[in-house]
Amino acid sequence: MLKQAFLLGFGVALLAGAAQAQIQPGGPIQIVVGYNAGGSTDIMARLIGDKLSESLGQPVIVVNKPGAAGQIASANVARAAPDGHTILFTNMGPNAIAPSLNSQVQYDPVKDFAPIILAATMPLAITSSVTDDIKDIKGLIAVAKANPDTLTYGSTGVGSATHVAGELFKLQSGITATHVPYKGGAQVGPATSTGEVSYSFQALPDAMSLVNAGRLEILALTSAERSKLAPDLPTVRESGLADFDVDVWYGFLAPAQTPQPVIERLNRELGEVLALPDVHAKLIALSMVPQHTTPEAFQRIIRDDVERWRKVVADAGIESQ
Repeated sequence: MLKQAFLLGFGVALLAGAAQAQIQPGGPIQIVVGYNAGGSTDIMARLIGDKLSESLGQPVIVVNKPGAAGQIASANVARAAPDGHTILFTNMGPNAIAPSLNSQVQYDPVKDFAPIILAATMPLAITSSVTDDIKDIKGLIAVAKANPDTLTYGSTGVGSATHVAGELFKLQSGITATHVPYKGGAQVGPATSTGEVSYSFQALPDAMSLVNAGRLEILALTSAERSKLAPDLPTVRESGLADFDVDVWYGFLAPAQTPQPVIERLNRELGEVLALPDVHAKLIALSMVPQHTTPEAFQRIIRDDVERWRKVVADAGIESQ
């Protein structure tokens, strides 16, 4: 009788563990995106969400909650039920940089989320007009040092990845340049090509159309190593700044307290989706390098980035909003 009771109890425990790993029925899984439909983040989320729906056998829908550079969506998911039905597809802007810049942010990027998986990374491009005399990073630094306080650089807005990357570049190179924020990538490229700003930090896909048109030149990429997306382009590190490394990351987060078996299942399913040849190819076409980390590794990346950008914001004297 004792043996039967033990076996019965063991079986119940196994069933309970299996049930925890399932995302409970009762509605679709929502992937919340903090940007408008049609943008690169939204396109990625829908591409991955469609495949995730097939693998899980339940509906997966993308919900756009734009505003405050992604912070509204992050706050929304931080307050959601931790049942696996609401997850966030986000990037380092709202979930690593913003808390150091916005004293009113309504979530803690580390305590309020359970990381699921780092899905993709993207290098930034440092660009200049093809009509000026700056042709590489060493030349840019030399011109800036010979003409202090005269250069300007463009970004996609105060607190954006392109902004803080630009400030990190100034700190590590020892140059001075005035930051000129624009409302998005569609404005930065043309302003740089006409000489309205001396150079810019841009998302690689934002830069490529003007590069291909012969109006913009890429001086270097910001990744630690040459990118698979553009292996012929040098890195900032190769140009003399040995510690410079900025990759914009994109990943999935769940509300804190989401059961670990649910996180592990989502990690496994999303990892398999990201490895699909058609998904991989479409992400590469968006200038994204697909990734697949464990939840623990992604957690370390977020923690390190929060501290890194907090220090850059303080050292550069970027004013909080």
